[in-house]
Amino acid sequence: MAILLYVRKNSESESAVVYDFGDDYENFVRTLTIETSSQQPRPDDGFYDHQFYDAARRILGLKRERGQWPERGMIAS
Repeated sequence: MAILLYVRKNSESESAVVYDFGDDYENFVRTLTIETSSQQPRPDDGFYDHQFYDAARRILGLKRERGQWPERGMIAS
């Protein structure tokens, strides 16, 4: 199964970071929120699917690597 997925930081506060994600960089249709204290992600539409898990995994991986919340990212496989 091939995947192409983009993520872009929408907003950041002391308690949460919100990301847009989807397969069209010009038209993001979904968002996910990560609580900063627990680093627990949740899809804002309540739909836990492969796109959500892949986006959350990429964002959290970049956060671990860089020590800060990434502005954007891409998953291609």
